[in-house]
Amino acid sequence: MPIQLLEKEDTSVWGVWKIEESPEELVSLLPDPEKYRRQGSRFRSVNRLNEWLAVRVLLYRLAGVEKEICYHPTGKPYLADGSFHISISHTKGYVSVVIDPVEEVTVDIEYYSDRVKKISSRFIHPSRETLSVYKEDTLCSLLLHWCTKEAMFKYLDEQNVDFQEHLWVHPFTVEEKGTLTAREFCTDKQQLFRIEYFLEPTYILVFCREFKISP
Repeated sequence: MPIQLLEKEDTSVWGVWKIEESPEELVSLLPDPEKYRRQGSRFRSVNRLNEWLAVRVLLYRLAGVEKEICYHPTGKPYLADGSFHISISHTKGYVSVVIDPVEEVTVDIEYYSDRVKKISSRFIHPSRETLSVYKEDTLCSLLLHWCTKEAMFKYLDEQNVDFQEHLWVHPFTVEEKGTLTAREFCTDKQQLFRIEYFLEPTYILVFCREFKISP
C-alpha cells in the first residue's frame, strides 16, 4: 500500500506516501490525468516528477477532493481555495503532507543518514542545545534537531534565518515517538512551538505547531 501512514489529530489530517509507482501510475490516481501529464512535462528528472505527483495524489486522498496547490514567492505552499493550511515535505522515496482547516501545522520528513553529523556545527548551538543518546548513538537526536528546525523555518516563512542562532530546541530525551518544544528568536514574537515526532524504520517525521497554553 503506497500510503505508509494516514492519521488524524485534532483538526489535522496527515499522511506519508512511499513512492513505488511510475509517473504514469501516479497520474492514473488523479482525477484529471491529462492535466497532470501536461503540467508534469516541465520536469526533466523522473524522481522530481514522482515527488510532485505523489504530493498531489496524497493531498487528493487526504482532502477527498482535488485541490490546487499554489506557492508564495518564498516557495511556501498554499491551497488556491484557502480551505486548509498545507505543508509539504519530501525525502528519499517518500513525501508527506499535512492539512488543517484551523491552525497552521508544518511537516518535515528525513531519511536516516550520517551526513547530518558533518553539518551539525551549522545548526546545533554549542552551549544552548544538547544531544541525547538513542540506541548508543546521537544520530536520531541530530536528525530531530534538524527536522525540527526545518519545520520551524517553514512555519515562520522568514528570510535570513540562522538555524544555530535563531532556532533553539529545548533539551529532550529521544524516544520512539514523543513531543518536544522549541523557540524562535528571529522575530519579535519569539514564538514557542510544540513538535510531535515519530521515528519510523526508514525515516524521521516531525510536525510543528504553535504551543498554545490552555486558559
